[in-house]
Amino acid sequence: MKIFTFFLLVCIIPATAGKAYSQDKKITLNERSISLDKLFQKIEEVSDYRFLYRTTGFTDLTQKVNINAQDEKLSSVLNTVLANVGINYTLVGTNLIVISPAPEQKQLKVTGKITDKSGQPLTGVTVSVKGTIKAVVTNENGIYSINLTSKENVLVFTFIGMKRQEIRVDGKPMINVVLEEESIGLNEVVVVGYGTESKAKLISSVATLKTKEIINTPYTDMGAALAGRIAGVIVQSQGGEPGTTPSISIRGGGDPLYVIDGIVKSNSDFIALSKDDIGSISVLKDAAATAVYGARAANGIILVTTKQGGYKEAFHITYKNSFAVNTLSQPIDYINSYNYARTANDIAQANGMGPFYAYSQKVMDTIKNNLNPSRYPNTNWFKTLMNKFAPQQDQSLLLSGGSDNTKYYVGVGYLNQGTEYKFDAYKFARYTYRSNVTSKFDNIGLEVSLNLNGNISNKKSPTEMPHKEAVHPLDQPYNKDGTISDLTDHPLADIGPGSGYQKGDTYVNDGSLTLNWTVPGIKGLKLKALGDYTTNNYSFDAFYTLAPQYDELGIQRVNSAPSKYQQYSRTLSYNFEGQVDYTHSFGKHNMNLTLVSTTSAGSNNWFDAGRKDFMSSAVDQLFAGSSGTMTNNGNASKWGRQGYVGRAKYDYNNKYIVELSGRYDGSDNFPVGKRWGFFPSVALGWTVSDENFFAVVKENKIFDNFKIRGSFGTVGNDNVSRYAYIPSYNMNSQVYVSGGQLLNGFSEGDLTSDNLSWYTTKSYDLGFDFATLNSHLTGSFDYFYSRTTGYLTSPASRYVDPLGKSLPLIKSSAAYRKAGYDGNISYNDKIGKVSYGVGFNMTYYNSLWEKSNEDSVSLLNPYTRSQGSLENYYSSMYTSLGFYQSYDQVMNNPRRIGSTSLAPGDIMYKDVNGDGKIDQQDFRKQGNSTSPHFVFGVTLNAEYKGFKFNALVQGTGKRDLYIGSLLQAQDGLGRYNYNYQTNYWTTSNTNAMFPRPIASSANSSNNYTSSNFWLINAQYVRLKSMSISYDLKKSVLSNLKWVDSFSLFVSGTNLLTFSPCKKYLDPEAWDSNNFGYPINSTYSIGVNVGF
Repeated sequence: MKIFTFFLLVCIIPATAGKAYSQDKKITLNERSISLDKLFQKIEEVSDYRFLYRTTGFTDLTQKVNINAQDEKLSSVLNTVLANVGINYTLVGTNLIVISPAPEQKQLKVTGKITDKSGQPLTGVTVSVKGTIKAVVTNENGIYSINLTSKENVLVFTFIGMKRQEIRVDGKPMINVVLEEESIGLNEVVVVGYGTESKAKLISSVATLKTKEIINTPYTDMGAALAGRIAGVIVQSQGGEPGTTPSISIRGGGDPLYVIDGIVKSNSDFIALSKDDIGSISVLKDAAATAVYGARAANGIILVTTKQGGYKEAFHITYKNSFAVNTLSQPIDYINSYNYARTANDIAQANGMGPFYAYSQKVMDTIKNNLNPSRYPNTNWFKTLMNKFAPQQDQSLLLSGGSDNTKYYVGVGYLNQGTEYKFDAYKFARYTYRSNVTSKFDNIGLEVSLNLNGNISNKKSPTEMPHKEAVHPLDQPYNKDGTISDLTDHPLADIGPGSGYQKGDTYVNDGSLTLNWTVPGIKGLKLKALGDYTTNNYSFDAFYTLAPQYDELGIQRVNSAPSKYQQYSRTLSYNFEGQVDYTHSFGKHNMNLTLVSTTSAGSNNWFDAGRKDFMSSAVDQLFAGSSGTMTNNGNASKWGRQGYVGRAKYDYNNKYIVELSGRYDGSDNFPVGKRWGFFPSVALGWTVSDENFFAVVKENKIFDNFKIRGSFGTVGNDNVSRYAYIPSYNMNSQVYVSGGQLLNGFSEGDLTSDNLSWYTTKSYDLGFDFATLNSHLTGSFDYFYSRTTGYLTSPASRYVDPLGKSLPLIKSSAAYRKAGYDGNISYNDKIGKVSYGVGFNMTYYNSLWEKSNEDSVSLLNPYTRSQGSLENYYSSMYTSLGFYQSYDQVMNNPRRIGSTSLAPGDIMYKDVNGDGKIDQQDFRKQGNSTSPHFVFGVTLNAEYKGFKFNALVQGTGKRDLYIGSLLQAQDGLGRYNYNYQTNYWTTSNTNAMFPRPIASSANSSNNYTSSNFWLINAQYVRLKSMSISYDLKKSVLSNLKWVDSFSLFVSGTNLLTFSPCKKYLDPEAWDSNNFGYPINSTYSIGVNVGF
């Protein structure tokens, strides 16, 4: 009966339709998680089609599907929806769609054996079906077996250290595979100046960072993310204040040049990058790599390429959200009230300061037992001023994909940092956006890219760093009525309600247009044109006032009247580049020629205004200040630079490689006729492992790859004051009298420097790259040397200028050199299903002034001169011999000139030159530089199924800090803030940490003059970061086809520290008194979802 009904319908419906139908009819439907039977009903409602199917027996019609069709052909909609649900459809007549089960797929069992070139079986090779999650692993004999359907026709074979292979099945029941060894990374493309290069042909000193190593770590700026990860890069923290950026150098030089997507940018542009937008980072270290960027690249280059979409790439969405808390990396051991009072008694007894400074036994008992907290409090100033944790949030949304002719990437990000300080004293927020869109026109060989990006940052902080070291535990922070007490330098007055603020807001927008043209008809010829325009607007707003303070009677403390200062600036910059690339190969010879013309220009305008003597802090606008105190100022400037670059590369069969480059640079910092300089470089490389005689080395698995490279080059530097060659005049207020009134006038500026010209740095680099142990172990090592001459300086102070003006800059005979080495080594392998890697990188350098123009004071003592000495010391100072232990030692040893009232417990100094007195002629170079000359990093990573682990251990070698006057307790009782400061010299504690407890004036600062006594060892080893993530797509979400990944992660920074200086301060603290914003540890949890 059912068959008869079916044929009846087939015959009747076309005869009565009244008009023609087809599968090309377009429909619009948008449904999520709808069952098949209801979907068919929906299609019937919006069209004239009818579906015919059995409700039982072949398919579960309750299967849920998604549909988003906007005016699409019905055939396209059905093909998409029914592709993976085991259903076929057939159009019968003009409007009847018959649903039937898909034919049962045939199963094919494929087996085989996987071996290496020597025939040894490989255990743990992954054999997967392309386009699916189906996979098996070879056993101990290299054997695998996998079941395939008729649609599964491509197997993928992967194994650590071996080349990936894809093989078509085509019905074959047995497939044996021989995997070939792969030289890890040799085919990897590295971004270099004005182009890219494969690692196999790379002969300059370039290091790279894989951004996947930092993607889940809670770094708030890219500078901190580089620390310990790249050989040659030295990063120093500048404190933990939200929005603070670290200092970055390459091989111990000054600030490097930053190049983002081929355009020279500032340090702040690099710092503000979202790590989620970064595709790759290359660090260019030697002259062969940096010479093409000219004068600004003398200190190396950090080159960033941001992410792009892909042609014919499916639309992809990634959302990441992490929440973190910041807390102090080092707990602070503040002194309590009882120990503070005990110290006061000791000081009074040692110095005869009278009972005013001493506490009786009764009072001591009261303090110890907290019997009168209103009179003798035990204030924990850390808890009073700060919370234990500060929140931090980081979010990003990334979109990417592409069609046949267009690819795109769009990313937006948001970062918000809170503060441990109460009352929201500090805040920082940053918003970023980036859009990279590229379209190609294959018929003419043209590719057009439009990149738009920018960021907004808002930073708030108090006008004064809270004076938390200026108070002690017996100070009362609040009065009984809750108002702030009237302490001098009260830290709550700096940050409490009604206190001042300073706000800085930055708005950066950048747009660039790039045309890449592969010239038709001329093989190997490419032309490129790039234009970039950037605006940077900055506003600064500061209101200087203290929070209201009151004494116990409710009378308000009189502080300085509020004042206001505002500044606005706008910077515009332009970059234009034209580039020609020509590549040609014949036989085993490969050549490349690059020519570049580059022009950059910019302008800056700024103005400011201020007023003082505000009547009240209730109104913080300029008009509320006294008009008699108002000030204003402003200025404008322009600059420009041009350069022409040439580079020629040649290699023979990737074995012998030569690269010549040069840049003809022009700068408006110099007078006409001296603005241009030419700076060449040359690099040579030899892949020794490709030689026939090296075959035995490879066969014995000593080295799989070995390459030697070297380079030499010169780089110019134009780092001098602008327009120093032009006569200038200064405008001075009220300088002469006319008609009984003081009038403004002009005076001559500094003397002109007509001979200004480039000074140069010559750099040498010798290195090698290697791979061994089946390329599991890889590494690089470089020795570098540079010498800078022709510094532009004023003659030293021993020369007198009779005109009373600064002497003009001249080319000096000063010479400065630097040498060192850096390297990295890594091992990557797999044990069963666990992939792991270990890496180590290090940098060491030293430097000295061969010749230096020093003043007459420095010349008096040859041991303190800069010339001829390494710069790895802290400073020139006295040499401590410990403490005077008796008056006999005080009377019978040389004493420092100027020291008075010396006594046991004071610091004794060495008479180095033996002249019977101690003065600056006894100064010697002491300690180790605060800037580290040796840094290292150890990276650890592992993957198992959906789990990923990544960690970084970072540290420094010899390095010293000089603890400041607050930590030394120079001012006596007022500066005792920490428990360790109570370990001072007494007759019963002669092996103490600190001298006897006196104020600095008691013996004319004998104990606190500059000496190595106060140097502390600040080298450290730190668990800099660690992250653990798990991708739920590998397990519970494996059946959700619309989810590409769903990773949960936990991570942290500055998690564990080993350092001798921890009792005093964090080893990366920028302030030697612990007065600055503390270094933080960060703990983060987050999610990263891809669709």
